[in-house]
Amino acid sequence: MGRDTPPGQPGFKGTEIGRVRGLGSAQTGSHHSHLMHLTSAASLVTCAYLVFSFVLLPDFTYETLRAWLSGAVPSLALALLIVGVFRHVQLGLQVLAEDYVHAAGARYAVLLALNLVLFAAAAFGLWCIARVVFGVMAETTAREGMAAMQAAMQQQQGAPR
Repeated sequence: MGRDTPPGQPGFKGTEIGRVRGLGSAQTGSHHSHLMHLTSAASLVTCAYLVFSFVLLPDFTYETLRAWLSGAVPSLALALLIVGVFRHVQLGLQVLAEDYVHAAGARYAVLLALNLVLFAAAAFGLWCIARVVFGVMAETTAREGMAAMQAAMQQQQGAPR
């Protein structure tokens, strides 16, 4: 009984208008709404952190911003902002597609295209952040390695034979 019972049969649970139309509740609206609120709150918090972090920077040159972004906290905050914003956009556009695209096949195609485009865009943003972070780490490691090698060579040249 319950949701599996067809409309008009004893034991069918639903609203009055749902019984008249032969429809029931999908039981997923509150979860979707909670996700929308969660992603918007997470985006607001991370965006506020990033704005205050930008204000505290001494200047906005490429080197300064690259060094700032290579830190663990700013890169993580930016990654969380990307994930949160793209998920929020995906949820909002999903609701629009479900409300305004009426043909089932077209709705499926629109949602599939929407998900693919948004996933690709979010993945590209995360890849760009990782590229900056790991590029700075590789340059720092290479610089330290070169400095150690030069120091070892100078020490070897100064040692008596």
